[in-house]
Amino acid sequence: MIRELIFLSKVQSLKIDGEPVTLTLFIDSNGKLLKLSFPRWGEHKEDGTYTYIPFGGEIQQEQTFAGYTIPSQVSLGWWFARYRYSEFFRATIEQAKFN
Repeated sequence: MIRELIFLSKVQSLKIDGEPVTLTLFIDSNGKLLKLSFPRWGEHKEDGTYTYIPFGGEIQQEQTFAGYTIPSQVSLGWWFARYRYSEFFRATIEQAKFN
């Protein structure tokens, strides 16, 4: 069976501590978050200077806890969606409590 995948891209501009941030979310046709990306301040350039660098990752799995469905397995890194991508964070959420 071939399933047609439809991807939506939602771009949101906001400010965090006065700094403008453009957050891009990639969502499938069922509303599941697949990827996210945003520019992050860092020194991960050849010359060691600081600049905004593409940062983001993929959501490999989601899980429902207490009626809330959240990403439960993620991987994130510098230079997201670029040939230089360098994953440095991976997490699995096994338990979540909401008040």
